[in-house]
Amino acid sequence: MAKAHEIAEAVRVFLGSFGEEYQYDATAEQFEFDVELKCRLAGTRMFIAAQDDGLTLYTAVNVLADPDNRPATAEYIVRANHGLLCGGFEMDMDNGSINYKTFIHCGGAPPAELDLKVGMAMSIAALNRFGDGFIDVINNEKTPEDAADEAKGLRRD
Repeated sequence: MAKAHEIAEAVRVFLGSFGEEYQYDATAEQFEFDVELKCRLAGTRMFIAAQDDGLTLYTAVNVLADPDNRPATAEYIVRANHGLLCGGFEMDMDNGSINYKTFIHCGGAPPAELDLKVGMAMSIAALNRFGDGFIDVINNEKTPEDAADEAKGLRRD
């Protein structure tokens, strides 16, 4: 079984292979770095936490849901998550922070480069696809249903 430090070393090598600047917390076995997005969120912060047998990727949505619009934001999250194949959005109902979380199971070996690429790409793609909807729902510009339908490319007449 791969241990957290072996998995973290594979992530370090992977991030270093394309010159990604990151911070690393050896105690938590966690990497942190900035990611540019192609939506109105513009950018985000990704966290990769190594555990025994796997990695958890958290990609932050850089807007907070206010207490008054957390129910609508939660509905948008449920609608956005429906049909996603890898990972999902979650919100801390106490502080309104939102992120996309996915897990890469490594089994008995450190993660393959392809698994890291796919995990990161899926996380970024989810924010690019649904990021504008978070802004619209949080700013009361669209209903959760309309924002999710738009993000998914669904049209109703």
